[in-house]
Amino acid sequence: MVRLITHNLLACNAKTCSAPTNFPLRFEQVQRVEIKEAELNKEFVKGFLNKLDFEALLYASRALGDAALPDSLPLESLQNPDEIPDEIYAALHHALLEVM
Repeated sequence: MVRLITHNLLACNAKTCSAPTNFPLRFEQVQRVEIKEAELNKEFVKGFLNKLDFEALLYASRALGDAALPDSLPLESLQNPDEIPDEIYAALHHALLEVM
């Protein structure tokens, strides 16, 4: 099992992989998805925003059947994290840290 925060950082480094198809890794034949609740840590999520590939996170969460994330996250939100609504932080926290 892998949390989506880890998945968001992984790329295929095999010789047969090349950009742009080496990221994000694809989920195939997923047998089980778990949700492990964790206490919301807004500051942690805020600190991860500059590393986050939102489209890859959205792909992964949708591939696993989770629909908590909004369809898009405006670029200005990433540049002004204090203006992101708490419900978006909660959705990001859920996708990054609770979906496995």
